[in-house]
Amino acid sequence: MLSVDDVHGNFVTWFMWGFMNAMVSVGLILLGGLFTLCAPSIGTCLMSLVGCAQCSGLAWWIAGMVWRLRASGKFASGDVMPETYTEETWTAAITAENSAFQVQSGNFMWVYYMITWILMGVSCGCGILMTLIGMCCGAAKFH
Repeated sequence: MLSVDDVHGNFVTWFMWGFMNAMVSVGLILLGGLFTLCAPSIGTCLMSLVGCAQCSGLAWWIAGMVWRLRASGKFASGDVMPETYTEETWTAAITAENSAFQVQSGNFMWVYYMITWILMGVSCGCGILMTLIGMCCGAAKFH
């Protein structure tokens, strides 16, 4: 049995979820900061809810990765060319004016994930580098 994914619906959900997550996070931080001035307990409560928004952000990040990188997402984004197509017919199909393919959305998601993965690698590399520098400087103090 052939199942069909609603890739467009998934991508729209991903974009809206990410936007709403960002707005809720910023709103909670601003409201928490304002309430901290006049009612610290309410401000603290609002600031603690930012953690919930961050958990939602992690779920959003993972869901988007699954939706974009599974077979249907790759196909809809134009990454996978069917065997029956030539390069020219495939390019024409995914770039047609009324095309059902999600090339721009898929490309945006791909670039977003590449940036986040690169930043994770840079962060990890900086952590390792700083640890090594700290170890060398610490060892030099004791000699």
